[in-house]
Amino acid sequence: MWRRGFGFAAYARQTLALTSRSFRTTARSRTGLTVVGVLALGSAFFSTEWFLFMEMIPLLPRTEEVLEFYTPGLDFQTLWVVIPLLIVFYAGELIWQERDAGVSEIVDTAPVPEWVLFLGKFLGLALVIVVWMAFLMAAGMLVQVYLGYPVFNIGLYLKALFVFQLADYLLFALLVLVVHVVVDQK
Repeated sequence: MWRRGFGFAAYARQTLALTSRSFRTTARSRTGLTVVGVLALGSAFFSTEWFLFMEMIPLLPRTEEVLEFYTPGLDFQTLWVVIPLLIVFYAGELIWQERDAGVSEIVDTAPVPEWVLFLGKFLGLALVIVVWMAFLMAAGMLVQVYLGYPVFNIGLYLKALFVFQLADYLLFALLVLVVHVVVDQK
């Protein structure tokens, strides 16, 4: 006879299932992956003027110069303000999807701890942010190839985008998710 268990393995499976669902929900939406992808790849061709005429001195698009353009952090003065805004929007969508559908009371009665629901949604949003960082890395490499400098410093791309920039965005996403959970307003 098979017995149901509600141990750590079950919680891990539930977290992975919620992560997968949250990622698919966000990625399949109209603006999920497309806005950042279009901005990143479009800026690869439109940002060449920035690299060619910065301070009226033509620069080689080295990895460091390209990353300076693509990693502004949470600075709200550049084109990349779109990423923190999308994080706020999708965090709200993930937290409020059960409430908007009118099934939040049913979800609350499920034998799933609250931390599993929260962690699953956070990890789903984190996967979306990782895909956005991959788009930015591809766009940076396209800028370098387009401007005739196909010498990539992959280690620097990975460190700048997937360590420092990703950490900023993940902490911001965690803060936004917590605020959406605590504040009962959309």
